[in-house]
Amino acid sequence: MQQLEKESQAEIAELQNALLETDSLRQQAEARAVAAEAEVADATLKLKRTERKVALLTMERDGLKAIVESYDHEEAPVSSQQQQQQPGSPNTPQKKMRDMRIKELEAALADSQLHVTQLEDALARSSHASNSSLSKAETENLNEVYEKLKCLERECDRLRQEAAILESKLGHGDFDSSKTRVLHLIKNLEAEFHIDEHHEALQAEVDALRERVKLLEQNGEITGNGRVSDSGFLEERNILEKKVVELTKQVSTLEKRETRYQRVFADKINLFRTACFLLFGYTVLMREEKDPSTGMPVTLFTLQSIYAQNADEELLFQLNSGRMDMVANEYTTSPELERQVTTFLKNFKSYPAFIANLTMELFNKSTLG
Repeated sequence: MQQLEKESQAEIAELQNALLETDSLRQQAEARAVAAEAEVADATLKLKRTERKVALLTMERDGLKAIVESYDHEEAPVSSQQQQQQPGSPNTPQKKMRDMRIKELEAALADSQLHVTQLEDALARSSHASNSSLSKAETENLNEVYEKLKCLERECDRLRQEAAILESKLGHGDFDSSKTRVLHLIKNLEAEFHIDEHHEALQAEVDALRERVKLLEQNGEITGNGRVSDSGFLEERNILEKKVVELTKQVSTLEKRETRYQRVFADKINLFRTACFLLFGYTVLMREEKDPSTGMPVTLFTLQSIYAQNADEELLFQLNSGRMDMVANEYTTSPELERQVTTFLKNFKSYPAFIANLTMELFNKSTLG
């Protein structure tokens, strides 16, 4: 089971890494969308500035037109008087000045109109380019973000399904009972009901009765055709056969009861292990090994946090004669744990404080990192 849980935890770690990668891709897509929105906002500001310039030039053009119209209105009486004069009359200085002023105003008006036309063309091109760029950027970004969101959603659904499958495997006890040691409840159903002892006693009694029947057949008290030479032996055989049938039924009933008890016991163990994992955040695996130095069996406990980044981040403890000791491994001898081991285990001899502090650091690393 330890190998299965290690593989499951490794798969869960890979799934978590895949989730982190998908989150980073989503963040990059969001960043590109924000950049595109910033470009659109910049283009919109440029468009507004150009519109303000066009409005100012239009006002200037209208003002020049008003000035020209006022000049025309002022010069209208003079023009009518000159038309009444005889042809060939010499030009007056006022007429020359008026003609010069009109030419200057016409030239300024032409320049203003040309400038306005150029600005309108530039505004139209800028507006068209901004609109096309905006629509293209929005379409590309929306399509890209939509596709990435779809991919992320599908990936998240797949990862959730795989995580649920792995959690169900871990929570429902996929283990080899011949190699794996599990935690026991306070009330051991096997010890309380003495199922094995009762079963062995009944089986021994059935075997003894069968041996007795076999001896009776060998001594000739039961003939080969099944007839008994003496009525007493026949009666005894019937009693024994009934007793064998009854004991066989009892054995079958006890075997069914034992199977039910074992199923209930396994369900309770799985419920207890799942509750410990959810409440304390650690998976606990227990196994027995022989101490190389003494040859005596020792109990080893392997702990792995729910916030572990990979499958190698596990703690190994050894329980021997009521004393708990940490077994050094690559993870516990790393620089990031060396200070905690020295502080909480060597100085204060407190395993709960060490595990609590390690849990908080792993939690902060996984959430704030």
